[in-house]
Amino acid sequence: MTHAIRLVPLLPSLLAGICFGCGGASSSGMIGSVYVDAENGGDATGDGTSALPFRTITAGLVAAKTDYTIRVAPGVYNADGGEIFPLRLSARVEVAGDPSVSDGGRVPTLVEGVGSYESPSLGVHNVAIVGAEGATLTGIVIHAAGGVGLWCEENCSVMTASEDTMEDSDYGVVVAGDASTSPSLTGNDIHGNGIAGVATFNECTPRLRRNEIVDNDEGVFAANSSLPDLGTVDDPGGNTFTGNHACGVENATPSVIMALDNSWDQDVQLINAATICSGGTPIANTSSGAVLYQYAPATDAPVFPDAKLVNTFLPKQAALVSTDQPRFTWEQTGQGAVMLAVFSEAPEMGNGSITNAASIRWLWHSGLGRGREGDVLFSEGVSVLNGDLLAANAPVPLARGRTYYWVVWAWDAEDLVVSWASALQYFTLTN
Repeated sequence: MTHAIRLVPLLPSLLAGICFGCGGASSSGMIGSVYVDAENGGDATGDGTSALPFRTITAGLVAAKTDYTIRVAPGVYNADGGEIFPLRLSARVEVAGDPSVSDGGRVPTLVEGVGSYESPSLGVHNVAIVGAEGATLTGIVIHAAGGVGLWCEENCSVMTASEDTMEDSDYGVVVAGDASTSPSLTGNDIHGNGIAGVATFNECTPRLRRNEIVDNDEGVFAANSSLPDLGTVDDPGGNTFTGNHACGVENATPSVIMALDNSWDQDVQLINAATICSGGTPIANTSSGAVLYQYAPATDAPVFPDAKLVNTFLPKQAALVSTDQPRFTWEQTGQGAVMLAVFSEAPEMGNGSITNAASIRWLWHSGLGRGREGDVLFSEGVSVLNGDLLAANAPVPLARGRTYYWVVWAWDAEDLVVSWASALQYFTLTN
């Protein structure tokens, strides 16, 4: 898809949705409160106390000091009510609504509107809310028709958006900037956006956890050298990427995007990343990068616990591999019986053996009579289908756009005990 951000005409009275946590707990470290109530407050008559709230978030942002929480009552916050868009968050100030309000049938804290914002790197766009360093946005519903719900770029290296709803906009969230621009998007409902739920540009590194990113044209679109973190070995994503019309995640970067432990429209073991973002495919790699969505080993120990460690060389751990018939190199063990296997999913061990042999896709062993231990070409091995070796034919190239796992092991002189083994290795084939 083409992802030039749209330059749309300024809409005078649209967006703004925030749910208010009256009396609710604010983020750690907040020392004071400013109150806003679209229905019962007044900018001219209010002083920001709970007894005399302001009418607009705009006024609350002016009044709030560092480490304050702006507590925004349920209601509609738009230009007709006096809001000036885009709303520009303040450093280390929390804007808090109440995400439970919409579940109770009442009007949530709804920010509805956009205003002209000039991005330092991407030009002029219509935006509802602009993030800030250390700011927090929580419990807010944002409608930015024809624009962007939340924009995080300049002075936005640390920001949190949690339990918000970004819907019915062109983009729910846009993150841009250098590698220090690393906002956290946690527990948000990002749906119904016409171009993308979340779009990342430049070199930014946003962190996404436990978000519902559903029913957008695209779920997440990553461009340039941006590197969104969608889930790692030590910090699972927990995001849901389902029902997105074009694709769940499009990686248009040259890098590997980590996206472990998320929910997709398909089982992760059945996904093969596409080269075009269309038709609702879960993952599309439209540049030279890839998305790691299956599993990443977190240990350097041999897969057979009592074996000596075999060092591996190629493909390097976590490598992006451009050929679908890779070469494998490793430290020679000097043993007579050696095997190397490539798996479509991480091998599982039980009682000293591999229990999911049906996931082996390619295999080489020293008894084949071709290749040599420590340096094997793909053509010197055999394909495996449902545990059966297809030795009569040339090996079938590996499928592109997915991650594979490989292990080398060797038996002792009596061929009874695995005496040498590598750690679990993995590589990802580019499209």
